[in-house]
Amino acid sequence: MACQATAVRPVDEVRSLLDEGRYREAVELAARQAEESPDDPRAQTTHRGASVAYLLEAGRRLSFQDDDVPALEAFEQAHDLDPEASEPIEWIDKTKEKLADRWSRTANERQADDDLPGALDAYEESLRYSPDDSDTVEQILQVKGILAYREGLSQDYYNQGLRAWRDIELWIAASRFDYAGKYRDDDEKPRRRVREVKREIAARGAERGQLLEEAGMYAAARTEYRIAHMLDEDNPEALDGLERMTIEAEAHGLLRRGEMWIRRGQWVEAIATLTEGMALTAVQQERFRALLDSIDDARIDASYQDARDLEEDFLYEQAIERYAEVLEARGFHDDARSRHDYLVGTVAEVERLYAEASTRASPEAELALLRNIQVLWPEFRDVQARLDALIAAGVKSQGDG
Repeated sequence: MACQATAVRPVDEVRSLLDEGRYREAVELAARQAEESPDDPRAQTTHRGASVAYLLEAGRRLSFQDDDVPALEAFEQAHDLDPEASEPIEWIDKTKEKLADRWSRTANERQADDDLPGALDAYEESLRYSPDDSDTVEQILQVKGILAYREGLSQDYYNQGLRAWRDIELWIAASRFDYAGKYRDDDEKPRRRVREVKREIAARGAERGQLLEEAGMYAAARTEYRIAHMLDEDNPEALDGLERMTIEAEAHGLLRRGEMWIRRGQWVEAIATLTEGMALTAVQQERFRALLDSIDDARIDASYQDARDLEEDFLYEQAIERYAEVLEARGFHDDARSRHDYLVGTVAEVERLYAEASTRASPEAELALLRNIQVLWPEFRDVQARLDALIAAGVKSQGDG
């Protein structure tokens, strides 16, 4: 009896610690007891129960702080320790519902801001926590339809395909079978039907992913493959496609970013971004190579346009330097050679006329020379001020009334 009393006492102490909310101490005591009595099933059960209680409490604290992902991990660990316990399952369901709702609201906000790729990612996250939510699936299909239209794929064609596959009806069927199974625990048939329907949806999603992949819509294809893999992890096409499209979607994002840098004239950033993307992709090599090749043309054209702007602003010397840079990089570009040579000749002629005007004794001759300069280079040095002074003094060039 003494031995029995000794064995019971630590168990009771563990329970007392749990009742007082001292979960860590309870787990530590139960762990010592289980280690000291490895053959005592009661000690093992007490250790498991204390660990489950500790994980549940940790998960609840995290959940109340809206730190739901680690909270879910804690609840799932508790479930793994005691699959028969109902409380971990309840908290898992609550937390998944909370995460799904949060991601759904995030998706709605992003969609309202016209951030459709961001909305699609958020809807996917929502679906990950609530895979039987037909409303979320419908939202995903709608967003993908809009993105397909923007990507240049016929929206009518895309939507007809969606209607033909009748995915939404399949999702509703899956949820109905799942609902029926909850009230028929001893009947395997509803659960089997859920698996069959999900496999069917996954197979169709993988087919759709292949079509989108062939159309070059890698982000949309990734979504299809991802959902298919979530529904049927044994579908090899879904897994292979997801792995491919995750890489290709990332590469496509870098391609778009590289295009943006090129439009902004930020060549270093463009080259770095496109080089990074080119190292990732297996099927978009030509598009990356074409953009990289276009950078030289874009850079030279930008320099040429700068030179034109400088010329329009009568900054001839700076324009000459910029035209020279263009010609050094490329032997010819548009009319850069003729403009460069014309400005070089103009500057030389203006310098000659100015020097001659400065040495002329006759105000009339000076006036005529300065007017010639004004025609060639209106903003050259102090030409306008000297002209104004001569005209104010009543000087007239030869041939004036």
